[in-house]
Amino acid sequence: MEMSNIVNRTTEVSCLDIRLELPPNQVNPNLSQHNLLGELISSKVKGFNSVKDVVLKAWRPTCALEVERLGGNVYLFNFQHKADLHKAFLRRPWSIRGGHLILKKWSPELTWLEIDFSLSSFWVQVHSLPRLWKSEDNLKAIGRKLEVVLEVNFNGKGGGEWRRFTRVRVGLDISKPLILGFFLPRPNLKDLWISLK
Repeated sequence: MEMSNIVNRTTEVSCLDIRLELPPNQVNPNLSQHNLLGELISSKVKGFNSVKDVVLKAWRPTCALEVERLGGNVYLFNFQHKADLHKAFLRRPWSIRGGHLILKKWSPELTWLEIDFSLSSFWVQVHSLPRLWKSEDNLKAIGRKLEVVLEVNFNGKGGGEWRRFTRVRVGLDISKPLILGFFLPRPNLKDLWISLK
């Protein structure tokens, strides 16, 4: 067969011709609903045992936790109990030997390669914000300037008015540069630098 004939045959193939509808597996005892995927952002690939040891000590699950390396610095954390999963997920971000662990919930209809690890949650401290501007709405506005607001810590616990900073939890795009602060315009006063840490 000549090369031109092969090329002509491939141009006649449509994407619709190579689709195959399959029913999802309805009964799979190995499919846990208590999975987290994690990507460890680090300049070095960490050893599997090192990652497993750190998460077991830090998360202290009440039930068994299985850890599996899926590829590179991506790990599957399979929890036996959803309370253990929630505790690990809500207390993020986590650090493992100098690397930043981004955790994502994993739905069984996706492959792990489809999970977007570009957003990670961080607590951001807002320093030097004057009392007159300390409000939940203002903290949310500051968080939206950074990215996606997840939570505001403005209930006065831990020192109330005497606290040196307030906090907002945000989802940050780790591919973008971090904002170090902003200038707050004030009537009849010079602009005030509000630092973010």
